[in-house]
Amino acid sequence: MKYILFLLFSFNLLASPYRVIQEQSYLIIKGTSTLHDWEMKGPITEGDANFTIQDNQLRDIALLNLRINVEDLKSDSEGLNENAYRALHSKKFPKIIFQFKELESIKDKIVTLKGEFEVSGIKKTVVIQGNLPYVGEDLLKVEGDYKVKMTEFKIEPPSVMLGMVRSGDEIELKYQILFKENK
Repeated sequence: MKYILFLLFSFNLLASPYRVIQEQSYLIIKGTSTLHDWEMKGPITEGDANFTIQDNQLRDIALLNLRINVEDLKSDSEGLNENAYRALHSKKFPKIIFQFKELESIKDKIVTLKGEFEVSGIKKTVVIQGNLPYVGEDLLKVEGDYKVKMTEFKIEPPSVMLGMVRSGDEIELKYQILFKENK
């Protein structure tokens, strides 16, 4: 009987496969320029994860991969979109990729992890934090923000009008991701 209870308890702690719910998962990129602030938003188009959830608490992450189609990122300005796609070399590198490497901590509904961003073919290891506003039996929502400089990925900040209007180097990535367990 003890063995059966141990197996049932252990089964409850196994990492389960999750997928991104695209309609409720997005990335916002916020930046500045010498003329005005700008913003682009797009869906997180693909993602899979293996989470261990017990008693509506995230306990572990075994896998987490996210992909965003560069040309799904949109602003209110077609000119800004085209300049951004050109700066990101979207024809050669059509996706922004995040790949989980290591869980650093989970504390008070905040998860800290190490991962690798790949943007325009350049990979960079980062440590990011995410808030966990909802962890349920088969859903997990994470949201947060991360500041980075474009030049860290060898991206020249876009400019127009012979350089008179230039984007600032630092951008802020804000995200919301909803994962649903595959059943």
